[in-house]
Amino acid sequence: MVKAVFFDFWRTMFIPNISLNEYFEVRVRKLHETLSDFIPNVSLAVVRNSFWSIRRLCDSVRELKVEVPLSFEIKLMLYHLEYYSFDDNLIKSLISSYMYPFVHCTRPRDELKSVLDIIHELNLRVGLISNVMSGRHIIEALQLWGLDDYFDAMIFSDEIGFRKPRPEIFRYALSMLDVDANDAVMIGDDFRADIEGALNVNMKAIYLNVDDLKVNFEYVAKNLNDALGWIVKWLH
Repeated sequence: MVKAVFFDFWRTMFIPNISLNEYFEVRVRKLHETLSDFIPNVSLAVVRNSFWSIRRLCDSVRELKVEVPLSFEIKLMLYHLEYYSFDDNLIKSLISSYMYPFVHCTRPRDELKSVLDIIHELNLRVGLISNVMSGRHIIEALQLWGLDDYFDAMIFSDEIGFRKPRPEIFRYALSMLDVDANDAVMIGDDFRADIEGALNVNMKAIYLNVDDLKVNFEYVAKNLNDALGWIVKWLH
């Protein structure tokens, strides 16, 4: 039985519309534009170095499955640049600059809207569980494409504190939709975070195998239409 469907965001629902190298370079250039108003003569190369140094540091913490909020990562980057004035407007501006490509250089998968329409026609509840350093920018991206109203609940690691595959974030998501684990399915592209994390709390799971990897798992989909096919089979 399936009563609720949870989606991952990055690469599951939305994908970059530029290469990842271009994506991160847009981020660095946007950060540099903002920082140039506060740090005289700061070079693009210096900002790029600070961004990657702090990003790697924060990602090493994220590997422990706890989230580092973006506001904290931004402050660490300012420390790295030897700039110690944490003006609220500066932090907000840098967060917007950092997340600019996340909102404006991504797009939903071609089949996403039609899949969401069918899921709603099947009277299933819809949730989102994402490892993200700024969940409000997921909402902004969904709003930009007119997709935010499809979701009954959105669960973000920067608000919960834990990252997938930690069981706490899945259990919190289940409680938000008031659904039992064995009546819920998780769709995601990260086998460890999305699939193993969901299975460990007794949810069903569908692996969106966007990288065409060899996995020993039955419920594999090449796209969201394939994933929908598995859901329909479970309903019958």
